[in-house]
Amino acid sequence: MIIGSPIVTAEGMREADRRTIERFGLPGLVLMERAALEVVRACRDVAPTAAHALVLCGGGNNGGDGFAIARLLLTHGLRVDVVETQRGHELKGDAARQRTLCLRMGMQPWRWDALDTSSPPFASDYDIVVDALIGTGLQDLPRGSTVDLIAYLRERYPRGSRRARVVAVDIPSGVFSNTGAAPLPVLEADVTVTFGAWKWGHLLGAGRAACGQVHVADIGIHRPYMEQLADATRVGCADLRSLYRPIDAGAHKGTQGRILLAVGSTQTPGAAVLAAGGALHTGAGLVDVSAPRETLRLVWQRHPECLGAATQGLAERLRLADACVVGSGCGGPKRAGRLLARVHDAGASLPTVLDADALRAIAAGAPRPLGPLVMTPHPGELAALLDADTEAVVADLPRATREAAQRWGAWVVAKSSATLVAGPRAQDGLWCIEGGSPGLATGGSGDVLAGTIGALLARYTPLHAALLGCWAHAEASRECALRRGAEGLLPASLATAIGRVWGQLQS
Repeated sequence: MIIGSPIVTAEGMREADRRTIERFGLPGLVLMERAALEVVRACRDVAPTAAHALVLCGGGNNGGDGFAIARLLLTHGLRVDVVETQRGHELKGDAARQRTLCLRMGMQPWRWDALDTSSPPFASDYDIVVDALIGTGLQDLPRGSTVDLIAYLRERYPRGSRRARVVAVDIPSGVFSNTGAAPLPVLEADVTVTFGAWKWGHLLGAGRAACGQVHVADIGIHRPYMEQLADATRVGCADLRSLYRPIDAGAHKGTQGRILLAVGSTQTPGAAVLAAGGALHTGAGLVDVSAPRETLRLVWQRHPECLGAATQGLAERLRLADACVVGSGCGGPKRAGRLLARVHDAGASLPTVLDADALRAIAAGAPRPLGPLVMTPHPGELAALLDADTEAVVADLPRATREAAQRWGAWVVAKSSATLVAGPRAQDGLWCIEGGSPGLATGGSGDVLAGTIGALLARYTPLHAALLGCWAHAEASRECALRRGAEGLLPASLATAIGRVWGQLQS
């Protein structure tokens, strides 16, 4: 059983919050206080010697959080300046009460639209800047004075060269919580403290980079409500340990799975090498490569463990295989389509990974293999599968992943800053594996992933193979980045690193 952590939309989070307050009689002010305490704890962790803080307060409950944070920072002995973008009388309910408490403690908020940047409080230098301007409630592009304030702060406190540490409340202002999109510049955070559950904006698109380190804080929102309202489930190493089956002491090559890789071409022979590397380092018992003769020679130079032939005897080789990978570097959709036709005509019903050229081939009408399918598209390939624009796919990747899985009756692994996995039925759910190193943004890393998932398909269900493969791929990229940096990560090194990360699932 996979537990994982819920990913909740902004609307789902508001509903979980409302149910908690109404069902248990828990005052909203208590939740706001607990949220503020968690943010203050993060401020003290990220800047333990801080003496001077700037708290930016917008409207609604996010602004109320900001006023509560300002008051608590003051009680911790910091000097605190508050800048607000709403007029005091525009705040309602708990947010208004928090502002009133700040006034009673002697704090006088500054109105941003009544300031110039040469006057207090902007004449000061800060150790901490708390962003409580917008949060997860963003429905449309931010406008007016809030945009000007963010632009000024970005220039004043650029991440990587600033003295002040920026802590975002729930999500950096200007990031859309449900998609991670950020059409306008945002104030990038060093730490983001979010309440109750992950949001898509922490994991996808520009939001992933803008959030910095994300801390999910338990402030008392009833977890079963968040699980009921979850849009997806985020899984990591601890969640996958119960799935992983280490190699048995009595194992032999026949028990570890035989994988047929119909990949590579004379134009892109490296794809076959990389896919084979991913399969071998994932523990495949036998790897059989079907590719042009020149490509096979390169595969054998790098991986003499592989079997191989061109397309001779393909039907018999498919009969012997436990899983298949088609498409990586096949030299274009036409050749991939011919390969798919041969796999289909052979009547093979083994589980198959479709990657790269094979995805565009089936989008153009090529026959699909008969067995369970795992598709591994990047956003452009996902757009082809949906006959949509790539921009539309990127704008709402969770929706596009679900739609493609149900349209094609396959498990879809959507590769992005985080990897999403959706099944062919609505009840299969949506799963998220947090992205790896940015060094994955290089040609060939997807070939390694295809080979990895292909090897796992011989021993696991499609969902479990996809989750384990995507996790190992991302974790291996992080290990490579720690050793040599994210710049210049070579997919061949990535394949080797995959062989090292499986031990983490056994500890």
